[in-house]
Amino acid sequence: MLKIPFVTWSESTAYEKSWQRWLTLPLVKFLVRSSTATIAAGSRAKQYLLSLGARADSLYIAWYTVDTTTLTDNSKHITSKQKQQLKSKLNIPDTHLVVLYVGQFIERKGLLQLLQVAASLKNDLVSIICVGYGPLQTKMQTYKKTHSLKNLHIQTYVPNQKIHEFYTLSDVFILLSLEETWGLVVNEAMAAGKPVVVSKYAGSSDDLVKGNGYIVDPNNVEDIAGKIRYMATHPQQRKQMGQKSEKIIATFTLAQNCNVVSEIATTYA
Repeated sequence: MLKIPFVTWSESTAYEKSWQRWLTLPLVKFLVRSSTATIAAGSRAKQYLLSLGARADSLYIAWYTVDTTTLTDNSKHITSKQKQQLKSKLNIPDTHLVVLYVGQFIERKGLLQLLQVAASLKNDLVSIICVGYGPLQTKMQTYKKTHSLKNLHIQTYVPNQKIHEFYTLSDVFILLSLEETWGLVVNEAMAAGKPVVVSKYAGSSDDLVKGNGYIVDPNNVEDIAGKIRYMATHPQQRKQMGQKSEKIIATFTLAQNCNVVSEIATTYA
């Protein structure tokens, strides 16, 4: 109304449906169409902004990312002895493929589906580590006990400065979210050079999973378990996927996002 230029920056995608979104849609469309420029957090966010009326010629992508360089460096400094000590502490056999989840213990993150995957793999040489906290913790512990899941390991407190040890220890990273605008933990796992199994509902799947893992339906438990079994028995392919992860994520940098903001400031100031 005051003719002051402004930029709308959005991570939302068409996958997050709610009555609040429906109620505020007219206002959101007005804001997007009135924006001097728009910034999307990824490809799906870009498509959603376009559907709201954003102009393609003033729409930029500033990828959701983290400090990948530090994560990559920290992961490479973990020795084989340190990995072995952590495995021993968690009672994980040396012969097991280690699948890691990092995030909140809530239903939206697909934790109930992940528990079913763990149950499907209980007789395979696969261990699943869940690192995080949240209201599902008690339910997860009960499920583990009821189904005798010795292959499921629940870590409710890991300091931020120690999280890279778990990424390094793991062989595969998994995120089975039922709703997720992006999923920065996928960036972190890829920076540590890990293959990824990512829900089709996670915004990052479109931009980050390109031959370095699998995009899955989080409700298709047997398909997910089958893909993990394949990676467990094909170490060379798994290694190549991990190498692809590190190569892909190297282009998703904080500097790239700063350049986008700088370009907008220069163009529209």
